[in-house]
Amino acid sequence: MNSQTSIESLALGFATLLPGIAPGELGRPSAPRRADTNPATEVAWRDILRLWLTWNEVHEQVGARMFKIGENLHELEDLLDHADQLRFEAVRRSKSLLTGNPRQS
Repeated sequence: MNSQTSIESLALGFATLLPGIAPGELGRPSAPRRADTNPATEVAWRDILRLWLTWNEVHEQVGARMFKIGENLHELEDLLDHADQLRFEAVRRSKSLLTGNPRQS
């Protein structure tokens, strides 16, 4: 499975279920890349940060929706399951980058 594809599918899945999240909204570069930075490593860190930020957005929105009267609890459970998948992927890839172990990515 292509990790970029899985990240995009998770993020796009959340965007369709939670209207407040626009695909590509998170993780836009705000500063120019330093010349001594490895581009592949920088992309990997950006992807992981995007995963964590997307997970955080979903988690906050689901948490707020849980206490609204009339919410579809099955849909919220599905969203939380998807959020868990996103979090597990972010944890796995974070560990991989921090330990330098490519087998985890």
